[in-house]
Amino acid sequence: MQLYARDSSHQWKRWGSRVYKNEQIHGEFFDVVLLCSDKHVITFLQPLKEKYDMALAHYESKGLTRRETEVVSMTIRGISNADICRRLTISRATLRTHLNNVYRKLRELGEEPEFIPANRLQG
Repeated sequence: MQLYARDSSHQWKRWGSRVYKNEQIHGEFFDVVLLCSDKHVITFLQPLKEKYDMALAHYESKGLTRRETEVVSMTIRGISNADICRRLTISRATLRTHLNNVYRKLRELGEEPEFIPANRLQG
């Protein structure tokens, strides 16, 4: 499997388990768990479409503009800032403005912006 092959951080050689969050496979997003032994790799795929749809429905009811909702939709799916800018043909500064507006609106409603993937919070 490509996920396993490109993962250079293996702590184990031919056994153990590994979790890959928010991976795009054949155009859809999944959380992937690999269980590995010397002879087999077992793959579990957890489809994320329903989870993303529920999250987007939640944020659509928060008074966001159409563009802010587009940004949130892409962010929920883990699309990088650079790709969001390219897809929406906006600058990074404009994207930052949209995200700041979303964060402000959510915090005014007493919510934290939970749609942010963990890798964005660490960066």
